[in-house]
Amino acid sequence: MPEEEKRLRKEWLKRKFASFEYHEEMLRLHHQWVEVIRKAKYWTPMARMAQNIRYTVDDMWTYEGTDDWILDEEYTGPIDWPDDWRAEVSPPRIKAGEPAPQGGVWQSVDEHRRHVRVQPGERLPDLGSAYGITLWERIGD
Repeated sequence: MPEEEKRLRKEWLKRKFASFEYHEEMLRLHHQWVEVIRKAKYWTPMARMAQNIRYTVDDMWTYEGTDDWILDEEYTGPIDWPDDWRAEVSPPRIKAGEPAPQGGVWQSVDEHRRHVRVQPGERLPDLGSAYGITLWERIGD
């Protein structure tokens, strides 16, 4: 796989694993799991999703200098790549407390989608996200 393709795919996966929708899917699977667990062992997909979220939120995908293993479905579980996944890669996401690389309007990446206008270098605020950290993406000038 070409390096640029790997870089874009890794960025898309990190966004997916941090998204509200992915967390909602995990909750849906959890409710199914509670029903199924009484009848059979169904731990692996749930554990993989929880691990994917933890590694993304804690920025732990880089291991021994590389994050290529995020592309290995042995670790992440099956990934359903939508046709337009590349369109979802930009803009970059920034954690609360980090300085904004660009000024403009930034939107929180959570259920409430709050907006703030910041200057370059200004730190993005922590909104006490239910996920434990507020992530921001730049949406305009």
